[in-house]
Amino acid sequence: MVMELLKGGAVQKRYIRGNDLVYADKGENTEKTYYVTDMHGNVVQLLDESGNVTKTYEYDSFGNEVKPEKKDENPYRYCGGNTTIKRRRKSICGQDTMSRV
Repeated sequence: MVMELLKGGAVQKRYIRGNDLVYADKGENTEKTYYVTDMHGNVVQLLDESGNVTKTYEYDSFGNEVKPEKKDENPYRYCGGNTTIKRRRKSICGQDTMSRV
């Protein structure tokens, strides 16, 4: 689990992981957003608790998002990686190395 906290320590958002990113919520007893990934670990859809698609992601052959939305708050996209941290990737997504550039 990865959590984003506010200054006072209150949970802003939680990201629950299994083999891949499973879901995000805003703390216990709040609505969950489920992540759908392809076989490479790219986040391709977000689902609500009823299984309805709330967002679809598409990437070009270089991993750049096609038609990104500036208001989209989901930080996990290509290879399940956090888009707020710049990354250097090896050829296989599961072997990427993090770097703050």
